[in-house]
Amino acid sequence: MPIEDLERISKKQPKSLAREIKSRISARILMALAIIFLTSVSISLIQISTAVKNFKTELAESASLLSEKLNSELLVDNQGAVELILAEEQKHGKFKIEWGRVAGKQRSFDLSFQNGISWHYQIPLLGFGDSQFGDLIYSGEVFDLEFVREVILFRVILFIALSLALFVVLLPIAHKIPKELFEGPVLELIEFARSSEFLPSKKGSLVEFVEIAEIKSKLAELVIQTKKMEELKISSAKNAAIASTTSALAHDVRKPFSMLKMVLNSILNAPTPLEAQEIAKGSLPEIAQSLVTVDGMIQDVMQIGSNSKPNQEAASPDTIIENALNEVFRIFPDAKVTIDYDLHHKHGLFIDTLRVARVFSNIICNALQAMGEKGIIWIKTYEQPNFLEFRLGNVGSCIPAQNLPKLFEAFFTSDKKGGTGLGLAIAQKVVTEHGGTIRCESERNSAYPDGFVEFIFTLPTTSELCETRKAPLPKSSAEVHAQFASMKPKNAGAAS
Repeated sequence: MPIEDLERISKKQPKSLAREIKSRISARILMALAIIFLTSVSISLIQISTAVKNFKTELAESASLLSEKLNSELLVDNQGAVELILAEEQKHGKFKIEWGRVAGKQRSFDLSFQNGISWHYQIPLLGFGDSQFGDLIYSGEVFDLEFVREVILFRVILFIALSLALFVVLLPIAHKIPKELFEGPVLELIEFARSSEFLPSKKGSLVEFVEIAEIKSKLAELVIQTKKMEELKISSAKNAAIASTTSALAHDVRKPFSMLKMVLNSILNAPTPLEAQEIAKGSLPEIAQSLVTVDGMIQDVMQIGSNSKPNQEAASPDTIIENALNEVFRIFPDAKVTIDYDLHHKHGLFIDTLRVARVFSNIICNALQAMGEKGIIWIKTYEQPNFLEFRLGNVGSCIPAQNLPKLFEAFFTSDKKGGTGLGLAIAQKVVTEHGGTIRCESERNSAYPDGFVEFIFTLPTTSELCETRKAPLPKSSAEVHAQFASMKPKNAGAAS
């Protein structure tokens, strides 16, 4: 073989040759499967056609016998006997038999596609001359016919069995052909080129080809090992996150019980009832705060594992926003935050209010923690077809770009003490269960040198318009705290 031919063949990319062989084998396998499928369908259609023809013949014969029996009763106007005969026939048949009248119809067998595929057969009940007592009507669903189901089921099983058999036979061949037609000849060619006396005059170009192939193989192995290391690293990180979450949950669950134990001991050792009352009064707010934290963490863990469908109902966007702010600022009594609104919604929401409330509270809580409970947050709404887009953002914090794709992963946390790492994962789960989408944008720029974070998500809307709100939404955390303060005397008075 001339050295020029060896050079030309050796320069072909092995991957392209293997890809071509693989595509041709795949095409042959698909063609064989298509032939089996078409053959199976053809045989099934022939069998169904034959079975339908036999069924129609038997149906016509039995209908004729029944019509003669009914005519004899109708001639003497014995309709009660007709109904008894039809009821008796109905017990033994797997289809519906009625006595009625269908104008302009003669003896026929028809198919209907209005409510599924159904069949319809009728035969006139004749009196003397041209008089007619009505029609005997048979009807039923085509797929309720036993022979149709048997044929279809048999063909499906046959097709699956033949497909599996074909794959079992062809897979070894598909692996063997590339090896015999590609790997073997190319290696032999390279070995021949190495021993060829013409090789030195060509500056070792074929040797370079072999070295490049070996380097490619080593790189492929290195990529595989790197992927395995990344998977192990991710798995280890998830396990560490789960362990950290479990530890945090156990610690926070134990905290209110430890506090209660200390308070009870102090109350028991108090010299006077008044001092015991003062101890209880001073300790209850901290215990209540710990219970709120524990309750939120337990709800996160329960929510992430729930597979139940959302219980959707009509709700006001303003009410959802207000309730979320009230809940969050109860948890953060020292927050000093200004709230900016840019609301452009006219329709109500169609949501599971309890689950969606978690979305708002989780995002706003994250914002307050990232801001150090001070700064500005904004809430914006924009109407879309059948959905309402919310934009919840804050200034004074920034999420690194490499963390943005991981935000909605369960147990992912970044420099955040406590918590479960489930808040944003739950937010994504709730939004997607409602058919919406959620994403996060964050960066530092000339307008926001300290950075900003904004979550954008959509929720379904109703066709009804929102009612006009009587009171404006709170514009700061101070307004919410003032409202709580004004309610305490009333509550205390009612409790007394």
